[in-house]
Amino acid sequence: MTISVSPAPSRIDQIDLLRGFALLGIYWVNIVVFGLPQGAYAYPTLFGTADTYNLWIWGFSEVFVEGTMRGLFSMLFGASALIFLNEVRLSGDGVVAVERFYRRNLLLMLFGITHAYLLLWHYDVLYAYGLLGLFLFPLRRLRARWLIVAGMSLLILGEVEIDRGGHPTPAEIAAKSDKRINSAEVVLGSEESGNTSEILAEARQAMQKDIEIVQAGYWSVFFDKLSITVDQQSTWMYRNHVFDIGGMMLIGMALFKVGVFTGNCSNIVYLLLIFFGYGFAILLRSEGVLTALTEGFNAELLRDIGDLNHDLGRLPGILGHIGMVVLLGRFTLFARVARVLMCVGRMALTNYIAQTIISLIIFLGLGYYGLLERYQLALLCIAIWPLQIVFSNLWLTYYRLGPLEWVWRSLIYGERQPMSLPSKKPRLYPG
Repeated sequence: MTISVSPAPSRIDQIDLLRGFALLGIYWVNIVVFGLPQGAYAYPTLFGTADTYNLWIWGFSEVFVEGTMRGLFSMLFGASALIFLNEVRLSGDGVVAVERFYRRNLLLMLFGITHAYLLLWHYDVLYAYGLLGLFLFPLRRLRARWLIVAGMSLLILGEVEIDRGGHPTPAEIAAKSDKRINSAEVVLGSEESGNTSEILAEARQAMQKDIEIVQAGYWSVFFDKLSITVDQQSTWMYRNHVFDIGGMMLIGMALFKVGVFTGNCSNIVYLLLIFFGYGFAILLRSEGVLTALTEGFNAELLRDIGDLNHDLGRLPGILGHIGMVVLLGRFTLFARVARVLMCVGRMALTNYIAQTIISLIIFLGLGYYGLLERYQLALLCIAIWPLQIVFSNLWLTYYRLGPLEWVWRSLIYGERQPMSLPSKKPRLYPG
């Protein structure tokens, strides 16, 4: 029996490269959520030792990583929608191409539901991508400048909405209490006393309860996190993700249209993205972080770190990442590294879900939840990166698509897609 090969959207090396970079980078953030008890992610002095390694890793992540990898993923998703909906395919396939596009997003929502509920990753983004992706089709012909205006408007409106309420502060998350933690809280090197000591004791008791819930096993975690998962895919979807993820998708579509994601810009453009992107990111995001690292942590300060300036600092940080990754990929010295990361990006769905499975094995199955400090989780993340890199490159040496990518594409096109590459001499870095 002959299996027909459905035409695939054209692959763009720069997009695969950026997706691979973002995939590895997002695990730097997520592994901390996987491994630390609730509250410790937002309030770094509540768990482990307040030493240089833990605090400076927290500070680096807040300035350069927090929110930027998810934002980059969102931009790339917007760009991928335009690749799927290019006018040549639409004119050739007509309504069939549109049907496949909507099926693509609905299936992604199904992946997200499975990931969030069955694999216990309640901060899954696949569901949000699939849902918001349904609205991109009528926007595909907008000019880049209008996409930028719409995307920036959504980001700003989202920050105003968050500031009006509904989003818990780091202190509230950490304490799990209705009591307000005042500015006397957690000054490095100081003595805990009075009411502050009592509140910190409550926070640590809540974290210990969280650890006990995880130690009780899968179903204990499932029911404990169920309300968070429901909230992420309902209330928080419309209070945050529409503005945040939706805005980044539109900006990503604009960057694709002007050639930033396709490598059609000059080196000067990417150098400017690096210089101004990282420059503004550091300017907007570093002040509160440096104050916390040098003078101590308190509730007001950590609330300020999550304010408008800090959160909008994600956008220039993302642009800095784009400029750096694409520009380095053009140099011969980094060509092999670029090819390796492209393979990771080509299997982004498989690798994203694999990160969750690996984390479930380590923190739930092997019982390491709440045992590793932030710097140890960073080292573990760095150790897992090569495993995903090697797996992706070896897999794509013999197969056309990653495992989940094959399932996804077969369902999109309504027929089983060929998996194996034509027989030939294996090579470590498939193009």
